[in-house]
Amino acid sequence: MNNANQAYNKYLLWILSDENSVYKTSRAGGTIANSGATMKFNLADNFSLINTKQLFHRGVIHEMVWFMRGPEEDGELHIDYMIDNKCNFWNKDLHVFYNKKRGVVIKNVEERDADFAVFQERLISDPEFRSENGSLGRPYGAQWRDWRGSNGKIVDQLANAFQDIKNHSDSRRIIVEAWRPDELDNMALPSCHKSFQFLVMNDRLDIVMNQRSADSFLGVPFNIMQYGLMGRLASEYANLKPGIFTHQLVDAHIYCGVGKKAEWYKNNLPILKEKVSSANKSDDYLEIKNWIDTTADRENNPKLEDYDHVTGVLEQLANDANKYPFAKLEVIIDKDMPPKDLLNNINFNNFKITGYKDNHYPAITRTMPTG
Repeated sequence: MNNANQAYNKYLLWILSDENSVYKTSRAGGTIANSGATMKFNLADNFSLINTKQLFHRGVIHEMVWFMRGPEEDGELHIDYMIDNKCNFWNKDLHVFYNKKRGVVIKNVEERDADFAVFQERLISDPEFRSENGSLGRPYGAQWRDWRGSNGKIVDQLANAFQDIKNHSDSRRIIVEAWRPDELDNMALPSCHKSFQFLVMNDRLDIVMNQRSADSFLGVPFNIMQYGLMGRLASEYANLKPGIFTHQLVDAHIYCGVGKKAEWYKNNLPILKEKVSSANKSDDYLEIKNWIDTTADRENNPKLEDYDHVTGVLEQLANDANKYPFAKLEVIIDKDMPPKDLLNNINFNNFKITGYKDNHYPAITRTMPTG
């Protein structure tokens, strides 16, 4: 089985070169997309933390802690935990949700970015504003820990799953679902990693995650780490060996900018595919990036270049997947706690990552599109 970097690189190359990849528009700009991919990671060998670019791994842990703790008393996820821990990557989706509830539609990217800057400043600096407007509705952790049935019954899916795992169940029904069609309007972002399933395979624990929509440059490396973390936590709790994490991706896409830049990719996708298919060494990917940088049409605002993730992907593909050793993850928990108590009290310090500092390439900065 390939290491995490190699599996991820193979996935990116598939999107950029496969004959079935297409240019697609989206609510957030142009994408190069394909459907139906699978990556596999052996969690017993290495922790699934990509190091061909630096990841904000502290933020990934905080986000999963936030999800696993579940919603506030009103049944909704609030932004406070993330803001308090200086993790601002949910702020743009909250901004879209905020405007949607107010009936405000901003179609121009530059106007939306300017409006977001004002919104984020108030969100961070004004506790009263955050208290009134900081709810993201009921995605992810709200469904994991507070699923509400039509009969009024509340189901703690994640705690139930952890209990079943601890019983070393042979069940094929240990599933946690986050996709609720009747509650999608009350989600700042309908859950992208929509469901996952645990499987006790004799003395090891496997986990399979299904992702309906995959932002492959910024989001997917986070997701790879998140479910490696979830698999390691659950296996530690149940005294099982870490097993295989299978990552299933449905709409797998790489954002390719807005306006003229996106249109250029639409018109030049066959050439890009041919160039990527022929690449076999680091300099080849950098040459393709240079071709894009020097020939592509673009908008006058240079800030909009950050919405083009393809050049970031090419820069990452040029990095050596085997250069650095992988980080280690230690899960520090009381295995005797009931699952509800474990999850209600989970915190950042339950997860100790070592060996990542100085063992990664520099960050490759791009902007998360929203619309």
